[in-house]
Amino acid sequence: MNTIIIAQNEPKIKKTLAQYREPGLRDIRVGGKRLKRKLRIEYTPEILGGISLGSPDKIVAAIVQFADQLATVVQEDRIEFQVIFIFHQTTKRTAERIILALADLNKNKGWRNLPYKHTKHIRVPQVVLLSCESATDEVNKNPYEPRLLKYDTQAYVMRMLADRAFKTPMAPPPQTPPGVYAPAVITFSTGNPVTGGLVLDPFRIAFRKLHYHLDKNGNFVEDPRPPGVSEEEWHKGDPSGGTVHVYHNGKLSGKKRVKKGKSLNVMGYPPP
Repeated sequence: MNTIIIAQNEPKIKKTLAQYREPGLRDIRVGGKRLKRKLRIEYTPEILGGISLGSPDKIVAAIVQFADQLATVVQEDRIEFQVIFIFHQTTKRTAERIILALADLNKNKGWRNLPYKHTKHIRVPQVVLLSCESATDEVNKNPYEPRLLKYDTQAYVMRMLADRAFKTPMAPPPQTPPGVYAPAVITFSTGNPVTGGLVLDPFRIAFRKLHYHLDKNGNFVEDPRPPGVSEEEWHKGDPSGGTVHVYHNGKLSGKKRVKKGKSLNVMGYPPP
């Protein structure tokens, strides 16, 4: 499927995505093979010394521009693409920028006017929130635990805004739309919002159990590394099973269990 990836500007994430394509609108390449689908990769504004080098406006502009480019090059009367956000839940500023961008996109005139500009359907079948425990609000068994409250709220707000921002009219302009296309919003969890981890690769998503605990302020702290275990292996964690949650119109509509040691590819359609 045509895809735009909005990824956190972080070395490990960038290294993973570099194997598929450099930033910008390109055909997807996997293992040297060219696929006839368009992919664009954009990185979220980088933070250096507490100074923002960008804003949510850049995320909105990237999504609008990608849809505009697709509508120009695709000959059919309907274009489809998915949006994948890749980020760390614990990086507060990145999560905030994504949330603000989704809120802004929902009311962005350029985005809302695209179907009329091109006289085409524009549909976003799925929005993937590819982040460790992006389904925290769904699986947290202690919702009143104050140390997890900010992550519960963050997950819920991001998911609801994604659903709202990417709803598009069903009828081709200039007809009056009888309804809207609603995206599937996809989130992930091992079932444990503290130790749950994820391999942030959209072609090979796998669940991991990480070695973390919460301190008294709700910050994630890595457990002491035992003797004989390399730092890389300890950071990577252990293989785990997990659940993919699929939402439509803000409500949970399905689940898919991914077994320990198995992976999932979200670059296709329909939703997992």
